[in-house]
Amino acid sequence: SSSCSATYNGAAVTCSNTWGVFDDADLTTPSTSPGSVNGRAFPPAFNYDGVQKLMTSRQSCSTVTDALTKVQCYSQYYQQHMQGVAGCFPQVNVNWTTKNPTDFVKVSFRPNSMKFMDKLTYVDNDHAGMLTEQFQYNGVEVQDSSSQSNWVNCAVVEKGGMSITRISDSKILVRYTSSTTTSTQDNTCIATYGNAVTKYVFYMTK
Repeated sequence: SSSCSATYNGAAVTCSNTWGVFDDADLTTPSTSPGSVNGRAFPPAFNYDGVQKLMTSRQSCSTVTDALTKVQCYSQYYQQHMQGVAGCFPQVNVNWTTKNPTDFVKVSFRPNSMKFMDKLTYVDNDHAGMLTEQFQYNGVEVQDSSSQSNWVNCAVVEKGGMSITRISDSKILVRYTSSTTTSTQDNTCIATYGNAVTKYVFYMTK
């Protein structure tokens, strides 16, 4: 349990937080090992050591001294102001679980709205194909032994291959195979994205 008081716009504000996992119904014995999901242990109570450094209200991102907090600030500003904006903008992937500022953000110059940005190779007049690869962070929701929801952040690489076969002057057959791998050594990430393969077959007409 924790509490704090502050003054905002001339008014006194008090905030409190109470959270814990207990071994008994009377909530008198804090649990030292509340359980795990897919090999990931969950803490018995809120860990304030994991809280990132705070910045003041309306503070400019450029004036933040902590390197990780600064890139998080810029990322939030970018995401908030890019929602619903039309245009060809790069893909920004962030890892909110890292404590290393150099690992927080990865920028891909493949636009968000574009699935393919690769060279289409013609084998002959009737056949063509392309390969594509992209990186992103994907979240997976898991629940601990007390049914509390948590999110696991997975670093995912998706590789795709598309082949096109001409059926007629107005119709083509498209085959697309997508596979994902993850470099995150977490059982949840490995189970969800480790060597997962998806295949699509469809016709396109003009």
